[in-house]
Amino acid sequence: MRTILLGNPGNRRVQLFASAFHAIGQGELEIVSWLDYLRDRDALRRQLSPGCRLRIESSGEDFEVEKLLLYSGVLEAVQSGYRRFNPGELASLTFQKGRILPLRQWYLGWKKILARIQAEVESTPGCKVMNHPRDIATMFDKARCHEVLGAAGVPVPRLLGLPGSYDELAALMEGSGCRRVFLKPCHSSSASGVIALERGPKGMQAFSPMECVRKDGTSILFNSLRVRRYTAGGEIKELVDAICRERCIAEAWFPKAGMEGMRFDLRVLVIGGRSAHTVVRQSNGPFTNLHLGNRRGNLDEIIKKMGAESWAGAMSVCESAAAAFPPSLYVAVDLLVSPCMRRFAVAEVNAFGDLLPNLLHRGMDTYTAELKAWRENPGHLAAEPEIIYDAPVS
Repeated sequence: MRTILLGNPGNRRVQLFASAFHAIGQGELEIVSWLDYLRDRDALRRQLSPGCRLRIESSGEDFEVEKLLLYSGVLEAVQSGYRRFNPGELASLTFQKGRILPLRQWYLGWKKILARIQAEVESTPGCKVMNHPRDIATMFDKARCHEVLGAAGVPVPRLLGLPGSYDELAALMEGSGCRRVFLKPCHSSSASGVIALERGPKGMQAFSPMECVRKDGTSILFNSLRVRRYTAGGEIKELVDAICRERCIAEAWFPKAGMEGMRFDLRVLVIGGRSAHTVVRQSNGPFTNLHLGNRRGNLDEIIKKMGAESWAGAMSVCESAAAAFPPSLYVAVDLLVSPCMRRFAVAEVNAFGDLLPNLLHRGMDTYTAELKAWRENPGHLAAEPEIIYDAPVS
């Protein structure tokens, strides 16, 4: 059976998947690069054949690919009203580490390309996808994803709205009686552009791995690996106004459970309808993303503290979130656990959240487990078996 992988060939995601693929002997693997596909719209179509399988991998970590996606979204971005770069600005754009490029424009280009992939798959008889293009597009739109999960009865943080400015956000907080919120760009990942805000007796304070740099009278946004605390009202307003130009959702701040003096949440990979690889992410602050210097917690200790019933409930919520995207074999769920460890909310559903190095479930890494499930149930969810949870192996 032929398998096609659409990704960035030098990226470790592609390399790790290819290693797992060849290790278990699943046939022929053809890699089509995102760069080739965005420059030549027939590059993928030439590889697709009746009965083949397709895995779509992240387009990230390649600047030229990101620029081409921005080009793809130029026309739609003009009509969207959000921040955008015109073709001339894109032509002169150079790489700056951490810079946040126009997120709505990028997404509109990304969505257009995913729709093209879907059309090509649907026109290829018997072609199966590991992760469906339509699902990927939904997961990269936090507002739409929140709507899909809510309609499926999956618990999510309370949505205040989509503010267009600091003043609108402040009004939403005041009107809802909510003094602590997360402001999230609809189309970002890995905490890019996210701001945690809290209104107290002394005014507003904000936490974010983002900073706003003024250049030639323009605010330029950058991500960093350090979470900053902002207390100056003017600085917070500038930051919020800048990120609201990217299209954002405001969610009520869901209190997290604690362990060993730190707050935690869970990244749970659901494969074929079953919760599998799970990472405990611990932090002293509002952000638990591991790339921000936070640490992996001990899963055995968390399960013990939560108890069997509560743990089963947590995993059930993750599986319900995955079930909202039935055409996709796997999704990664970021699960919030309340301090009482009896209430849960899905913070994010990630299309490419399976890069979990040094983590095994039933002796398999994430890619091997996905391939095994795909081989047994290509294009379909697995039947509901007995569920056994393994601790991470470092």
